[in-house]
Formats: sequence, C-alpha cells, structure tokens
Amino acid sequence: MLGRTHLAIGLLTALALDSFISPINRIAYYLLVLIGSILPDIDHEGSTINNIVPLTHYAAKLVTHRGIFHTIFAPMAIAFVISTLTQAEYGWFVLIGYLSHLASDSCTKLGVNWLHPFSDQKLVGPITTGTWMETLLFWAALFGIYVNVF
Repeated sequence: MLGRTHLAIGLLTALALDSFISPINRIAYYLLVLIGSILPDIDHEGSTINNIVPLTHYAAKLVTHRGIFHTIFAPMAIAFVISTLTQAEYGWFVLIGYLSHLASDSCTKLGVNWLHPFSDQKLVGPITTGTWMETLLFWAALFGIYVNVF
C-alpha cells in the first residue's frame, strides 16, 4: 500500500483505540502510531519513511521488501526496545501503528508473511497497490477519521 493509505489507516486505528488505551501524552501517542504505520517500509527504497528520513534508506539495501520488517517479530522487538529505553509506553504506541501497517499490507495481493523466516505462508487479499481498490480504502479510512473526530 501507499504511504498515505498506511498513515490514514494508522490514524484511524489510533483514534479507535484511544479511549481503550487512554495515553497520558496524546501527542506522543498519535505521532508514534503514525511513525509506526510507515516504519515497516524502511525495507523499500521509495517508501514514505525513506523520503522523510533519508538515513533509513540504508535498511532497504540490506534486506528484501516484505521480509523481516514485515513480520510479527520486528515490531515486537522494536516495541520492547523503545519501551525499555524510555521506561514508558512509547514502544507500544509504535507497535499499534506497525501492526496496522502489517494488517493493511495483508489485504494486498503481495500479502505479508507474518512468521518469516519460520513459515512460507502469507496472508493475502484482493487489493493491488495504487489501484482504485486501495484508493477506495484510503477514502474509507479518511471518512472513518472524520467520523471519529467530528
């Protein structure tokens, strides 16, 4: 999926979970969920995260797209490290966005192998990145955001 779609779905997810989580720092919560929602694509050179933070593009040279960064293991490790270093809930905020990214990529024809390298099974869906179906999903997420905010 495109970065804009990941950001929209990430924000919608953050809004939907806000009342269950009740974050102390809402600005950090939303910002970290949004960062998490585009973070898995550091393994793709033309991704939104690599355009925003150019240093991250080196990761794309070391690993394959939808490889280790598109598994359940990467976000769990990242969340653990961030939460341990900050001694706060910040890692779990990144995890929320990251999982929204993996879930939305699982709806595409390329799919996601959540258990790579331990399994060859991918969770796939009907959407091709950049097509009208993804655009429809993007607008649906924006509508959901609008409904949650207003």
